[in-house]
Amino acid sequence: MSQTSHCLGRTALCLALLLPLAQLRPASQPAWAGDPAVELALGNDGGRPLRCMILFGHWITQDLGMIAPGGAAKVAMWRGQPAGALYIPRFDGRKMMIENLICGSDAAWAETYDQIPIATLRDSTAAGFRTSCKPASGSVGKIACSAAAIDP
Repeated sequence: MSQTSHCLGRTALCLALLLPLAQLRPASQPAWAGDPAVELALGNDGGRPLRCMILFGHWITQDLGMIAPGGAAKVAMWRGQPAGALYIPRFDGRKMMIENLICGSDAAWAETYDQIPIATLRDSTAAGFRTSCKPASGSVGKIACSAAAIDP
């Protein structure tokens, strides 16, 4: 057997063994491709800048930066299985499950932050939501956030 035919035979064997693995999930289709996308607009309806943060499992956080009064920040996430589980994919394709979203006044964040009611996002089938965060009525400095679907 010549060197060329030996190499070709090995290549054919490797392709035959690896081809079924490649067909499990096409490279162009990420792990979350079948899950519905959800977009959240975090709206600052108050008079002071807000700072919002995503809390993932295992004490991992992602700061969403400053949101000016009257402004909004957008967060793209996916709704997976079990139904209602919200996540953002990592660079390596793993799902980073969202435990909570919180916003507070930038000037006194720890004293003013409130949770965004993400049960609304989990329980709905809507693809778009908007929050309204502003100072809570009857509370000194505390921020109150509400969320509502914006799908037609």
